[in-house]
Amino acid sequence: MSTTSFEPSGPRLLLKLCELDRNEDGTRKIEGSQLIMLEETVAKEENAHTEGTVVAIGELAWYDFPGQKPWAKVGDVIKFVRYAGQRYEENNCLWAIINDQDMTGKKKEIL
Repeated sequence: MSTTSFEPSGPRLLLKLCELDRNEDGTRKIEGSQLIMLEETVAKEENAHTEGTVVAIGELAWYDFPGQKPWAKVGDVIKFVRYAGQRYEENNCLWAIINDQDMTGKKKEIL
């Protein structure tokens, strides 16, 4: 699993959104296709992600909700509000740091 040099502070979650698969010129690779996406289109698509894997949880996450147990744990796949948080690229991955209240759901394990 790829790692990042950032950790969330306060009531925030660090999410891994996806592995980036790009050509040397920065265009996005699309398996089995000759399609080339413009840099602006790639950026818009990456910012529209609404699902990610929890990598780290800030020390104050869900603190504003007394008596509540944490909504997620490290390793959970969650849904969050579109365009929430701050995104960045590192180690060939797309990451996001979002506020705890921007989480909208958690993927449950199917037996």
